[in-house]
Amino acid sequence: MGGQYQVNYNDLWQFDPNLNSWTAKANYPDTARSSGSTFVLNNKAYLVGGSNWAGEPFSSIYSYDPSLDKWTFVSFFPGGKRHALITAVANGKAYIGQGSYTDQNTNDYFTANDWWECTLVDANTISGNAFLDFNNNLVMDSGEVECASKIIYELNTGAFTFTRPDGSYELYVTDSGNFSVTTDSIGYFSPQPVSHNIYFSGINQIDSLNDFAFQASTLFRDLSVTISPYGNFRPGFDAMYNITCSNLGTNIENPIITLVLDTNLTFSSATETPSYTGNDTVIWSLPAINPFQSANFLVTVNVDATTPIGTTVTSPVVIDPIANDINVYNNYSIWGEVVTGSYDPNDIQVNLGEITTTQLTTQPWLEYLIRFQNTGTDTAFNIDVVNAVPQGVELSSFELISTSHPVVLRHDPVYNFFGFKFNNILLVDSNMNEPLSHGFIRYRIKPQTSLQLGDIIENSAAIYFDFNAPVLTNTAVTEIVSPTSVSDFSNGSNQLTVFPNPATKSFYLKLPSGFNSSKLKMISTNGETVFTKSFDNEYTPQGSLAVRLPELSQGIYFVSLITAEGKIFNSKIVIKN
Repeated sequence: MGGQYQVNYNDLWQFDPNLNSWTAKANYPDTARSSGSTFVLNNKAYLVGGSNWAGEPFSSIYSYDPSLDKWTFVSFFPGGKRHALITAVANGKAYIGQGSYTDQNTNDYFTANDWWECTLVDANTISGNAFLDFNNNLVMDSGEVECASKIIYELNTGAFTFTRPDGSYELYVTDSGNFSVTTDSIGYFSPQPVSHNIYFSGINQIDSLNDFAFQASTLFRDLSVTISPYGNFRPGFDAMYNITCSNLGTNIENPIITLVLDTNLTFSSATETPSYTGNDTVIWSLPAINPFQSANFLVTVNVDATTPIGTTVTSPVVIDPIANDINVYNNYSIWGEVVTGSYDPNDIQVNLGEITTTQLTTQPWLEYLIRFQNTGTDTAFNIDVVNAVPQGVELSSFELISTSHPVVLRHDPVYNFFGFKFNNILLVDSNMNEPLSHGFIRYRIKPQTSLQLGDIIENSAAIYFDFNAPVLTNTAVTEIVSPTSVSDFSNGSNQLTVFPNPATKSFYLKLPSGFNSSKLKMISTNGETVFTKSFDNEYTPQGSLAVRLPELSQGIYFVSLITAEGKIFNSKIVIKN
């Protein structure tokens, strides 16, 4: 799998010495490369590492099964990315090590002398495909849609996997006996059959054709739309939204998208020409989209130069027709974005900074938005986003909402992380084309009902641009709180006086009369609790209380004082550095 003149190939050929002939086999599914290392074990071939024509090393390990003519991702080499590794097989185990790599930041060349033992666990394989079966014949016909990134799980062991972009899947179990695989409905499409029962009499067996045909019991309309900020919003600069509309119903639809811009934003342009622009409203009449097809486009807006840093801008979007839509809740989307100064374009956000113990019983969706930007000096060929599964969430509830580019999704059961792989993304650098240098991932997942008051759900990601060191995002935080701690900051009946305002390192609270102990909370405009402090009869005779602050980013914060009786007093404060 190599080439010359700065070209790599991913083809595979079989040679028959009896016929003196070559036969083309399944192409290697990952990035084309050279200097990969191979070994054969248990009647399968394995390819480890390698590099592309630019010298970017890889750490992936894939197996090839000649009986199925199929490649399967196995894992990542724990020694890291490198090419020209040395491999050997002895006593039923593979040994991998040494090799070399080039540090792409310093261009220094390194060789390694480590040596790893690779034990391949014997396992049975359950495989199949998932697709939308529009004519209900349990066969994938021309025009029917593959179901990508759909979770498939085994009921007895709890093992699960995700379908590939072509709808296929493989799930491994390490024992013999009876097993059952199933999946969840997709909207109003139910899987047929509901499950597959499999029996393995031994080990290293394969049970294929465990397909799931998703069928709708009736014709219906279901359009959905999401709006995601495509980078950060800064006063006086252009910013972007990504709008994704999907046809989740059974009919061909002609969607109409209406965007209502925040008063601090003005429309500049869009990759899809609008049919109407006026004042704060932009409308698109889109071409017809088939069932379970999606369309997305970018909208460029300008942030008014006078917008204060810390302002939250919101621009709701609606998709029509709504009449007779079976689920009107996904016809509307909004995301609040905080106006910032200088910023890191690689971040993670969550829609809920707090969940009350009452809300927790209904398991509200936690929606995460991971954003990245190529701020280097050349095109990024491949991008990997590694996102450790947060503690305190229901892993099986994961749903991928949208991505900026085609993605391959996987879950690593050993280290418990999601991997989002953008193969051949060719993301240009920001110096060449700033609007096209961005990308994002948006997904949702449910919190566990077993969480307790005060528990924290933390989520962060590592973004790998080609072979460079990972770029780490911030941490998105969701706290489980008491219902009495959630308040409406627009309610003026219990206002709290804060001075001076703006403040820097400290401020004073003018306290209401007649209260004793209390708890102070400061919350950023994106819902994150940044500071808490408890007080017990610490106020001065003049009825004021001094509060010394930690290091906080410049911006607007909500201040909430909760008394021991549960009464809440609110205010806002501007922090200036």
